[in-house]
Amino acid sequence: MKWTTGTAAASALFTTDATFEDLTSHTTVVGQPAIQGFLNRSCRLLPYGLGTAIRHIVGSAQGGGYERRKQGALVDHGVIALELDEHAIISGLTTVWDGLLVDDATITTLLAATIER
Repeated sequence: MKWTTGTAAASALFTTDATFEDLTSHTTVVGQPAIQGFLNRSCRLLPYGLGTAIRHIVGSAQGGGYERRKQGALVDHGVIALELDEHAIISGLTTVWDGLLVDDATITTLLAATIER
């Protein structure tokens, strides 16, 4: 499917033992293969997935973060923090967004995407 190319490219930016943490959904995914699987299953659901634009960036060689926007999304903004290793590869990603803007069914569907099958 078309979006898996994008998720493969995105997950390739992570170290093999990277941590991907979504504070709003209380989800932590560890390891590049697991991150790619999570992104494949959830990219259409995530408020920071497909169609996201960067609004503001801060950071340095060790990492940083950005504020993101997603036009027309229920949760149209949030922040993402990145930790980089010595080779400028992502070793940690932490995101937070306003979970009160989505219903319980959406959160449940997102959490189901964390399960590897």
